[in-house]
Amino acid sequence: MEPREKLAELNKAKLEKVEEYLQSKVNLREDHQQKIDNAKNEWQASWNKFMEVLLVLESLEI
Repeated sequence: MEPREKLAELNKAKLEKVEEYLQSKVNLREDHQQKIDNAKNEWQASWNKFMEVLLVLESLEI
C-alpha cells in the first residue's frame, strides 16, 4: 500500500473514532461543541496542507 493511502486510511480511522467518542458524550455544552467543531476544522485544514506537502515531495522524488 502506498504511504499516502496508508496515511489517508489512518486519518479516516481517527475521524471515525473521534465521532464515535463524541456521540457517546451526549451532554456537551454549546461552548464545548463549538471548540470541538473548531478543532475538527483546524485538523482538516492541517491535514490538507500536509497532503499538499507530500504531493510536492513526491514530485521532487525525495
